[in-house]
Amino acid sequence: MLFLGESELPADAHTLAAGLTEGLTRWAKLPDPGKPVVQVDGGDHPDYQRVHIDLSGAKTDVGLSTQHPIGIGETQPGFRVSQFTVVSHPLIFHETEIFADFTASAVRFDFDRNSSNWPVAVLAGADEGNANCRIGLSDLETLLLRKMQPLVAGHGITIESSDLHLQSTGGRSLDAKLRLGLSKQVFLTIHGVVLVTARLEIDDELNAIVRSVGCEGEGAVGSTIAGFAAPYLKRVEGTVVPLSTLPLGEVQMRDVQVHCTDGLHIHGTFSG
Repeated sequence: MLFLGESELPADAHTLAAGLTEGLTRWAKLPDPGKPVVQVDGGDHPDYQRVHIDLSGAKTDVGLSTQHPIGIGETQPGFRVSQFTVVSHPLIFHETEIFADFTASAVRFDFDRNSSNWPVAVLAGADEGNANCRIGLSDLETLLLRKMQPLVAGHGITIESSDLHLQSTGGRSLDAKLRLGLSKQVFLTIHGVVLVTARLEIDDELNAIVRSVGCEGEGAVGSTIAGFAAPYLKRVEGTVVPLSTLPLGEVQMRDVQVHCTDGLHIHGTFSG
């Protein structure tokens, strides 16, 4: 789903572009107020030739694919688009860069309202399309550390260094190994290395979800620090890294490919 403007439902190309733009500002800071983010071209409502959304340079602390404004009323016919695209080259997410492309043909949106009576556009289906998402290894590491730091900081543990490695396991998942240099103040400050292992699973919305978190220390000192840190580091379980720029709604992802050369790369095709 996509948020629309607060006022009436769109009834032409101008109000559709304005409504989609206003809806995007609910979750992201757009890069240039004077530059159109949404372009609606060709045709008359409810049929358009092209809708193009460019989120390049937009900043957000939440991922669009995790924003699901749930409709509570009866849906009504919205608009149809021959070619629908969303790009972010990149989207700035928590000061990291996520690159994504979403392209679909014969896309159908319905209109609804959420529990706050805010208009939303529901992605009802598409003939076919593809989605590509990419995040660099260092940026993915930054996002994981951003989650881990506050989990251990309140218990006197400091993350001093980190090194992330990914390995593809086939299908929609990959293994992650994050080697952490930690320090802990006991009677004196001790330093050690802890290895955090996890599986990153890619869901139908192209989110990377952290699963099966393990934690063990290297050597005697590392094992001691791991004993302190493991209960808190394991709370990263279930963390969602949103990589798509669009909630995929009713379209069904297929042929999802996951690669991990210098980062995390996801490609998928869909129909619905």
